[in-house]
Amino acid sequence: MSLNPEFTTVSETSLSDGSLVGVVSIGSAVLVFPNDFVYQFEIINTSYNGFDYAFSYCPITKSSIAFKRDQIFRASGYLYKENMTPWDENTETIWSQMLGKAINGDNPNRRLEKIPVLKTSWRTVKDYYPNALVIKQYNRPELAKVPQLPSDEDDDIEMPSDAELTYGIVENNLHNVHTFRYADFRDSKRKDVIIQGGQKYIIYGNASKQVMNAYKVTSFDDFELLDDLEFPYILKSNNIKYDILGNSATGISLQKPEFSYMAAWFAWRDFFDGHLFYPNE
Repeated sequence: MSLNPEFTTVSETSLSDGSLVGVVSIGSAVLVFPNDFVYQFEIINTSYNGFDYAFSYCPITKSSIAFKRDQIFRASGYLYKENMTPWDENTETIWSQMLGKAINGDNPNRRLEKIPVLKTSWRTVKDYYPNALVIKQYNRPELAKVPQLPSDEDDDIEMPSDAELTYGIVENNLHNVHTFRYADFRDSKRKDVIIQGGQKYIIYGNASKQVMNAYKVTSFDDFELLDDLEFPYILKSNNIKYDILGNSATGISLQKPEFSYMAAWFAWRDFFDGHLFYPNE
């Protein structure tokens, strides 16, 4: 657990281009949590302009989620289906990170109020968000660096490999999860998807930039996919351009799913087998 760590600039941070990071957008601020730094603690308790939140990362399932907090969270030291479990010191409740809910304590099934996290590469942050704030590294030499997952750009298998990072949209009742992988976006970087209940999402995937994200819309026809040369801006509606974080220069932002994140495929299967909408289905 880390409490109120320091942040630094992109230019003062040393990471390899392929290092994976989690990105949180709060207002106009872009806050970056590299896996290589966060895995030492698994949970970061921090604040931005009076807004208290926690960022969590599980080195086994490769999942990162962020959530609002009114107390201190720590890694409990226990695993649930190979996934780390946060513990809060006020109620001594243990939470499932990938389910986003309490799994023991006085009020099981309580939900965390999630904050969207974009998983991408350090190169994408460095190239397109040079003014972002990056959590400072705290050296613990007894811990090795997080191993990098192999690229899946040339993977032609029908289903993901166990370790492949897969993006999932988790519906509120946790009964259905819609999953996507980079291979799904070879023909087009945009997919229009309607999930249970009729909610429409535009899903964007770009393997070369290492980004996948989803945006709530009321009409698919209102949005145009932008040329790659305009990246990080990816969609346009009513002459407003939106970037991969769903933000625009006007201050208007696109809504993201209430709960979505990237994780290794084996973890999605272990948590939600029987309730998964597989890639390309």
